[in-house]
Amino acid sequence: MNAAGQWTRTDLGGYLTAAPSAVLAGSALDVFYRGAGDRLWERTSTQSGFGPGQRFGQFGPVGVPEAVAQPDGVIDVFWRGYGGIRLWHAQYDPVSGWAGPQNLQGHLASDPYPVVTPSGDVQVFWKGVGDRQLWRVVRGGLTGTWSRPEDLGMGPLDASPQAVALASGEIDVFWRRLTQPRTLELAVLRPGAPPTAPMNPGNAFGRLQPDAVVAAGSEWLVFRGHLGGLRQVHLGANGAWTSSVWVRGVAGLASAPFAAAGPASAPLDVFWAGTDGYLWAEQFTQAGGWSRPARLGIL
Repeated sequence: MNAAGQWTRTDLGGYLTAAPSAVLAGSALDVFYRGAGDRLWERTSTQSGFGPGQRFGQFGPVGVPEAVAQPDGVIDVFWRGYGGIRLWHAQYDPVSGWAGPQNLQGHLASDPYPVVTPSGDVQVFWKGVGDRQLWRVVRGGLTGTWSRPEDLGMGPLDASPQAVALASGEIDVFWRRLTQPRTLELAVLRPGAPPTAPMNPGNAFGRLQPDAVVAAGSEWLVFRGHLGGLRQVHLGANGAWTSSVWVRGVAGLASAPFAAAGPASAPLDVFWAGTDGYLWAEQFTQAGGWSRPARLGIL
């Protein structure tokens, strides 16, 4: 969306074999994806637009990459080993360049989901092989060492977990249960405290994978509901989760929705693939509420 509030579409080229992961590192926007030969690729924004793709053949075949970035430009990229189950990691430092790949162990039955806290700690979550429980590894700050994989004793998970790091250092982890009742669940991880027992925010029952984000002055969970509609719950002003409700006028979701991350005061932007084969978007602002769905282009 441009400064005039209009959606634009630009072909960045490349050959993608999995969904991309975009991060803002300092003032640059970096997009990582699995490309030709199942290698990791990157495209970086410049003042004149995105530069050419860079291929990282030294990392070998990769799964679906997931990246996080810090204000000083440090980028951490994670993936499940291609054709395997281990968690792998590579890091970019603006001074020393790229390092890795590093085997962080683990037995992954899903793609990893990393988050970085305001203090610089990084935690990576995934669904475990066999037990289908919630697992993680942790690194304290930029210079810390990675912990051993830890089973948090929660689940079973239907798919990859989603997580949000809050300004307080709290991390909220969301997932859809694999077994009945197929509720959406939340675990709260606060610094210096054990994880809370899973809870069901807003009595939410979702289809497919939920997505969580902080935007429009609150924390949101968006998900595909029954009959393909868009549903949401969010934290109210009293610190409690609202009840699960439909977003009016939004139907025909053929995929799980994706919410764009940004400053906490920025609008909430939600995207999804429609049953008509088009990419759609919906926006929420504190001043105007939900907008009308916008059809962005054919997929």
